[in-house]
Amino acid sequence: MEPLSEGNNVQRNTESTFREVSLQTDPGSEETVSKQNGGEVQIECTNENDERTSQGKETGWNGWLKRQGGVPNSPLVDSIFHLILLFLIWALLLAIFREQALPEGNVFNIFILLVLSNISGILFRLIKLPGLFGMLLTGIILRSTDVYQLSGPYVGISTIAREFALAIILTKAGLALDPEILKKKAFTVVKLSLLPCIGESIAVLFGAHYIIGMPWLWAILLGFVLSPISPAVVVPTLISLKERGYGEDKGIATLVIAASAIDDVFSIVAFGVVLKMIFSAGEGVSTTIINGIVDLVGGILAGLLWALVSSLLPSQSDAAVVSKRSAMLGVGGVSLVLGTSALNHSVIGTMGSITASLFANIAWCAQDPSNLKHNPVANVLSVVWRYTEPMLFAMVGAEIDLKSIPPTMIVQGLAVLAVGLLGRVLVCYLALFGTGLNMKETVFVVLAWLPKATVQAAISAQALYIVRTRQNSVSSTEDLELASWILNTAILSIVVTAPIGAIAINVLGSKLLNKKTS
Repeated sequence: MEPLSEGNNVQRNTESTFREVSLQTDPGSEETVSKQNGGEVQIECTNENDERTSQGKETGWNGWLKRQGGVPNSPLVDSIFHLILLFLIWALLLAIFREQALPEGNVFNIFILLVLSNISGILFRLIKLPGLFGMLLTGIILRSTDVYQLSGPYVGISTIAREFALAIILTKAGLALDPEILKKKAFTVVKLSLLPCIGESIAVLFGAHYIIGMPWLWAILLGFVLSPISPAVVVPTLISLKERGYGEDKGIATLVIAASAIDDVFSIVAFGVVLKMIFSAGEGVSTTIINGIVDLVGGILAGLLWALVSSLLPSQSDAAVVSKRSAMLGVGGVSLVLGTSALNHSVIGTMGSITASLFANIAWCAQDPSNLKHNPVANVLSVVWRYTEPMLFAMVGAEIDLKSIPPTMIVQGLAVLAVGLLGRVLVCYLALFGTGLNMKETVFVVLAWLPKATVQAAISAQALYIVRTRQNSVSSTEDLELASWILNTAILSIVVTAPIGAIAINVLGSKLLNKKTS
């Protein structure tokens, strides 16, 4: 055997007695230094990125799995994932509802509406338009072409699903409110909520009377149907801008969201008062006004109570505190909205859900100041909203049957709508005068104050329902025509203002509002 050379002895001794020292050089790289007194120093550099690259080049089944089959992270892949998930949901519905989940069944119709609205929402976002526009349009098309039809108890299920989604966005809206801004701009909130609403109602009053020929009382009823803005359209778009920092220097999102809630409450109460005056049945006008005030106060008190419960339970040190808080607030908001709607006191649910999330968030921020910048409960509700958004807008759109609107009504209805919107814009601009907003910010708030949707869908058919249920009335024929005018004009207001308002807020928000950098 060949004797070991001196070099071989040194190498053997070095290998047997070396020690390693790891030195971090740069991210993803590591130097391993082998040291021996009197021996050679060997440096081996290992780069984690190179390791990942080498792993990615592995062949065979194992390498294919590590590369995820080459599937990229793209909107298309995300869409395929959701389609597979929806197919599994349909299979589950089929197992539960049997024939109703088959084509032409009620459950299948609801399912198809949600699937197509979800797809249209994704497509509209890809072309930089609000997803809700596509969802709303999908509902309108399916209803107007008789593809989407419900019967029996499933009509009620559609209403419940819509109210469920509305409860989620109202609860999320409360978390987005800034209590400091509310304190500083309380008077501005009141002005913005009441004056434009009243201004539009008066403008519609004169427009409907002189353009359509409506009696004064019916004309003001139409005014209060058209005047409320839609929180379902305004709130999510404003929250999106708020999360990106636009308008945060002056709390514009908080200002508009808070005012929208009061705007809707006032319009609904005023609508109920005028409706009672027209039909003179049931409770009197004074009773209606009192009930409206009671509902408003009751909603605030219910929200405060639930906020207190949500701030005390669960414990802040609970490992699952975020999940449990999200459940407490979300389920509480949904219960308030659905429960009070079933009792015909929907104002309580609207105010209660917003109030609960607002004051619960104040308590959580006091317990943990980090919630001021990052609220994990809001993130959870954002995920829930992503899946419930089609339920709201597609089903609101599905309430609209364009075939039911005579061509003569379209022109006159649009004229009345234009007069009303002009009145709202002018009064809104005057209401914002002296509030500290510059011209661009004022224009943005005016645009945000235009969209109609949820409230109109909820109350526009009430007069028609009352007329149809009345018997032996000499004025039923005339009332039927007037009630149809109100319903159809409300439908036009949704079709025109919801998509235009949403697009204007999304597209112009980043151009008209300042972005908060810190």
